[in-house]
Amino acid sequence: MSKKTLQIIFGSLIVLMMVGCVGVYVYDIVANGRPFYNNLLILIFALSMLTVALIRNFRVKNRGSLLFYEKAYEKELGNAFSDNSAYRKFLVMATRYYDESKYSKALKLLGKLAKEAKRETDMAPVLLFAALCYTDMGLVDHGIKTYYELIEIYPRNSQAHSNLGGLHLQNGDFKLALSHYTEAIKCDKTNYYAFNNRANCYFRMQDYDSAIADAKSALEIKNNGVEAATLLAIIYAMKGDAENKEKYYHLATVSGRPAKEIDLAISHHIAEMKELEELEKEAAEEDE
Repeated sequence: MSKKTLQIIFGSLIVLMMVGCVGVYVYDIVANGRPFYNNLLILIFALSMLTVALIRNFRVKNRGSLLFYEKAYEKELGNAFSDNSAYRKFLVMATRYYDESKYSKALKLLGKLAKEAKRETDMAPVLLFAALCYTDMGLVDHGIKTYYELIEIYPRNSQAHSNLGGLHLQNGDFKLALSHYTEAIKCDKTNYYAFNNRANCYFRMQDYDSAIADAKSALEIKNNGVEAATLLAIIYAMKGDAENKEKYYHLATVSGRPAKEIDLAISHHIAEMKELEELEKEAAEEDE
């Protein structure tokens, strides 16, 4: 029996008990002629206790155990604080706070752990999750600074380079973004996101051939990569290549991307491309 089912059953029993208490109280007044105030405090106390029980029954937070986060972020955590179980627990708690968008709590724990880190392997996940928190909080500059601190002590951290590339891309620095995506791929040739992110960077630079090559490399790593498949569908639609557009459009939809969402993206980029072509045409005519 599922936890949800047990919650409903237990909650129903509590409600029945509450109704029963009220029923007995009313019956005592009506049938036995007892003054209403005689058992009123007892009724209030009983209803209060049952209400607390009802709230606790349904106020079960949908949060995973620490073991869940230990497994979920196994690669990022590595063997950090393996010599100190208490600090290791605090680190996993910080990842849970990050996952729950409780960034201030996560950063507070990570700050304490940074002072206790004795090895590079201890410090790497501390800085990584601090950078992730800053980024999700919209503090991009803090995120970039923290990623550079991480790279300084752990230069072959593929995820750090890939994420840093994303922040530079967000700031419009394509050249710097590309350099970090490339470094991320050098550090880990199986990093799907690094290939996909570099493909997006090339796409924004209108280097469509390079974008196609990287998106296809991403799909070789993860054959149901919805992001890479969607990008390829868009690019081939823009190129007028109906066969390849349909191929990757189908892959994107079966991988979970809604068809309507892909259609909107294709329409947007084709309209944007035509607008740019018109502007270039007008500029060329003016030059003549």
